[in-house]
Amino acid sequence: MTFDLEIFINVATVFQLVIFSFAIVMIRNLHREGYIYLLIILCAFLFGKSDDLWQQTGLIFQYPTWVFTASLFSLMLGPAIYLYIRSRTEISPALDWRHLFHLVWIIPGLLFLLVNWWPLSVNEKRGLLSSGGLSTLTTRILLPVYADAVLLSYLIASVRKLDKFGLGLEKWFSNIEDRNLSGLRHLLSLFGLMIIFHLVWSLGRGYLFELEISAYVALLLSGYHLVLINGLYLEFLTHKYPSKESLKVLDGKPGHKRLPDEQSDSEASDQLAEDLQKAVKTQKPFLDPNLTISDLAKLLRVHPRQISNLINSNFQSNFFEYINRYRIEHAQTEIKKQPGRAILDIAYDSGFNSKSAFNSAFKRFTQLTPSGYRKIYRD
Repeated sequence: MTFDLEIFINVATVFQLVIFSFAIVMIRNLHREGYIYLLIILCAFLFGKSDDLWQQTGLIFQYPTWVFTASLFSLMLGPAIYLYIRSRTEISPALDWRHLFHLVWIIPGLLFLLVNWWPLSVNEKRGLLSSGGLSTLTTRILLPVYADAVLLSYLIASVRKLDKFGLGLEKWFSNIEDRNLSGLRHLLSLFGLMIIFHLVWSLGRGYLFELEISAYVALLLSGYHLVLINGLYLEFLTHKYPSKESLKVLDGKPGHKRLPDEQSDSEASDQLAEDLQKAVKTQKPFLDPNLTISDLAKLLRVHPRQISNLINSNFQSNFFEYINRYRIEHAQTEIKKQPGRAILDIAYDSGFNSKSAFNSAFKRFTQLTPSGYRKIYRD
């Protein structure tokens, strides 16, 4: 029953992979940043799942010549995910000859097949498959552990890249919920945990784990692959893509020479801090949910880096926290003034663009929920 369900999941996965790949290739408005890498991810999954089905349905015994060959492409999955994340978080070339370095991970699997499988006749291959002669330490443990280690390394690098990107956003944007790629981070983090689980299973199967447990592990992984593929495609379709200018800023390459007054004395810095506080309190730019540090810099007629450095040094904060503190103070005032007004309306009028972002910021700055804060002042 478990085996039949796994085959069903893999068939559904292959079907969706074909549809998603076809859509990305054929629909021109899907030719956006990272689409080539997403296509490689889908193809790597497609070859891997096809190889699984080749074995699960028994076709491996009828046509053994190219068995395991498709699984080589699975070693491209980790590099493709990492390059996809890079394309979403920094300015990088769509494809570059240096990216061929990531193909070196295929070499051990390629050498194994060149030496131990491809030179054999069809009958010899069938004999090995029927007798279990191919089930060796190398095929059961060493190669799977190697593949998991490569994939896990790239997933860790991808999540770290997303973390760095999120921290960069907080320096330049006052609302980051629709920009911080948190959905991708959650998908890849969970995938990493699954790979660790699979790594432990690969080390212990046949020795520590019974066959029945192994079947449930394989089923769990197949199910998550389907979730991951749909999650990646949905995020690709719906997420707001940052402009190239924004990515330049987040890369620390705003395209400007260093300003002479960036190294100004403390007196000038104190004056700028005073001007900043005055502008924020009187003109209330924080009420604009799309406020960026560039907007604030234009208001004060200085460079964005000067504002960023000032907030960091004088207020021990970043732009995101600095602006949201003012938004919460404004929301607190409105909650006291208008006890009968909907809290969500107050959140939007205070510069937040979602209920979750408002609740999170309110709790962070006041240690209370908005409704809990209102209750205190009603009582």
